[in-house]
Amino acid sequence: MTLKAVEMVAELMALSARTAPKGRGHDSIIIKIVTGEELRQLALELRRLGEAQGLGFYLRDAGNLAESDACVIIGSRALDYVGLNCGGCGFATCSEMLSAQKGFHEMDKPFHGPNCIIKMADLGIALGSAAKTASLHNVD
Repeated sequence: MTLKAVEMVAELMALSARTAPKGRGHDSIIIKIVTGEELRQLALELRRLGEAQGLGFYLRDAGNLAESDACVIIGSRALDYVGLNCGGCGFATCSEMLSAQKGFHEMDKPFHGPNCIIKMADLGIALGSAAKTASLHNVD
């Protein structure tokens, strides 16, 4: 019963993230619900990264994942951009930002940038919407 309820809330969280407002109405949010063996593997990988990089909070979070019934992962497609040439990313044009990204994708880093500031705001809004849905259902 508990697992079924948690999975239902995870689906509702994904729906909240998907339907959250997006800049220019273009959705670039990626959502994945992880359960079962895949969740166990995610916890093991997070533990491995925490140990390799000496990041204690990764180890704490790996333990939390290992004890969880589900995990909702929400991200944004790195190569998406709004096309306003607003400069919020630190570059004068979206084309310059995309060119700068190419060098970062070749590096062995967990995060790649620069990113479109509007797309990152979209991600924040989607995360907030998902967290609110979890809170409404008393699920951490």
